[in-house]
Amino acid sequence: MNSQLIRIPVWDLPIRVFHWTVLGLIIGLWLTSQSNLCYDMTWHAYFGYGLLTLILFRITWGIWGNHYACFKQFVCGPKKVIGYVQQNLFKPNPSHYIGHNPLGGWSVLLLLIALLIQAGTGLFANDDLFTEGPLYQLISKDWSDVLTKIHKINFYIILLGLIMLHISAILFYRFVKKENLLLPMITGYKQQPVEQVAECKTVSPWRAIFLIGISAGAVYLIISIPDILSQIR
Repeated sequence: MNSQLIRIPVWDLPIRVFHWTVLGLIIGLWLTSQSNLCYDMTWHAYFGYGLLTLILFRITWGIWGNHYACFKQFVCGPKKVIGYVQQNLFKPNPSHYIGHNPLGGWSVLLLLIALLIQAGTGLFANDDLFTEGPLYQLISKDWSDVLTKIHKINFYIILLGLIMLHISAILFYRFVKKENLLLPMITGYKQQPVEQVAECKTVSPWRAIFLIGISAGAVYLIISIPDILSQIR
């Protein structure tokens, strides 16, 4: 006998805005770094600052946000991940995890780390022409060149690899496990068996606004470090 499915809110507005805005920023960062397309290092820097702001926000929202956004809800140990892969992954039926499943939780964490590395190294990078990251003058040219290489390698190998894996997982779940992971990230809602649904406490949306403001302020402070140091001297 099939369980009754009900429609429940899972992905809150801050998570959905974060997800799709990061996607747009990654596309913008790639376009503005291509000399044969829309090369513009000024806009590339602005997109990078925006990306770093969103990453810092997502980290704080993963600690103080709504239930399904919190790291403690979806980041689990290797034993649980291996168990999920062995017992559930290749079965042709939805897994019915309300939030991220154990494997998906780690993919989110790895993507956040890769994005943080990308944005962080960009602060120190240079293009050997006219553009330097806002923190370039805090380190030597040799170290800047090393971080510039990491910036490029991280994007073209690690970050794009994780993105392709993410897209492949969405297609796999849609056509093999018959579970639509994309639609809930648009609507915020999932269909779940009624017996699996539990009441989850939600936080005020003002907390998200406060945290994004704190994150933006932190990024502004970071990129202002050279100016602050010059005034102190």
